[in-house]
Amino acid sequence: MAVKKRKRRFLKKNIDFPLAITVLVLVAIGIVVVFSASYYTAEIRENDAYFYVKKQLIGAAVGLVAMVVIQNIDYHLYAKFKWIIFLAAIGINLLVWVPGLGVNLNGAQRWIRIPVAGTMQPSEIAKIGLILVVSSELAMRSKCLTTVRGFLYILIVAGIMMIPVVLQKSLSVTIVIAITMVILMLIAGMRVRYLLATGALGIAGAAGLIFFSKEGQFRISRLMAYIDPWADPTNTGYQLVQSLYSLGSGGLFGLGLGQSRQKYLFLPYAESDFIFAIISEEFGYIGALIVLGIYGFLIYRCFLTALRAPDKLGTLIAAGIGGVMAVQVTMHILVVAGAIPPTGVPLPFMSAGSTSLVIFMAEMGIVLNISRYRTEPKPEKKEEEPEPETTEAVPVSE
Repeated sequence: MAVKKRKRRFLKKNIDFPLAITVLVLVAIGIVVVFSASYYTAEIRENDAYFYVKKQLIGAAVGLVAMVVIQNIDYHLYAKFKWIIFLAAIGINLLVWVPGLGVNLNGAQRWIRIPVAGTMQPSEIAKIGLILVVSSELAMRSKCLTTVRGFLYILIVAGIMMIPVVLQKSLSVTIVIAITMVILMLIAGMRVRYLLATGALGIAGAAGLIFFSKEGQFRISRLMAYIDPWADPTNTGYQLVQSLYSLGSGGLFGLGLGQSRQKYLFLPYAESDFIFAIISEEFGYIGALIVLGIYGFLIYRCFLTALRAPDKLGTLIAAGIGGVMAVQVTMHILVVAGAIPPTGVPLPFMSAGSTSLVIFMAEMGIVLNISRYRTEPKPEKKEEEPEPETTEAVPVSE
């Protein structure tokens, strides 16, 4: 009977149209900016100026289909099949070490080869998988919030899912997942000491990746470049220096669409890891603020959906996805501005990469489905004013 009631309520609600339109606007802006940032690089390296934008268009088309389909899938099913999601997320991330499937780029084993689409970074799937599994456990097991045993259980579940990501030595994804975990625990109502313990473990894990891995010296050089990029502007500090040139040359209104100078092989990964620098250079301070405002509205709608969700599961999933978006946007912009050490964090919906675009749009499909079950605030009843007492006129005797 409970399922039937959910279906009836589901059919009565429409999706959150402002959220859906915002996603489409960001995707459209991303396609334009990816083409502007990549056409020269693509012509030189791939002998096809449309190489990156074609992949982005394919990703947008597949992502739109995924978003439309997923927004019609009852989000309660994710809790029902959480262990299948758990195993699938781990299994897909282990494929990076399968000969013939795993791809090594720039000395990192973090990608798998997908026919037609090219390569995919499976750690993106680990992020959404962890949100769905941990949200299900926190919503269904109240002891996870109040007891040491429950807290350790959640850490073990999340830790097992993160093992392949840590082995891939993907520091940026590890940080995003750790912060997302803290957001989920905070919203679920976990005790403060457990949150502090989770944060301490996350910091310790990141420090371990930096100082005790084989790439430790490389990461330390990145840290030094962050502290003073002009100390070695042609080597370790080169990327950050070029990013700052791009930000500074945009001025208030920018150089104009397609007029960026840093994209001419000066700024590495201008179409992906540093795409916000190109946005700032071509559209200026005003254009960058508008883009940030659109992202802010998207994140606001995600958390509004979380507040209006009819149960704890919907609240945690929507908040987790909104949290991931907020963390990734913030980290990308801070890297571009030189506020934190350089790390490869894509800007959602805008950085080049068809598979990541599909996953981001699929995540929005989940939030749109939760918005269909939203509970609307009840209007306050106005107190009826008492009618004034009427008195009959008494004739005055003469």
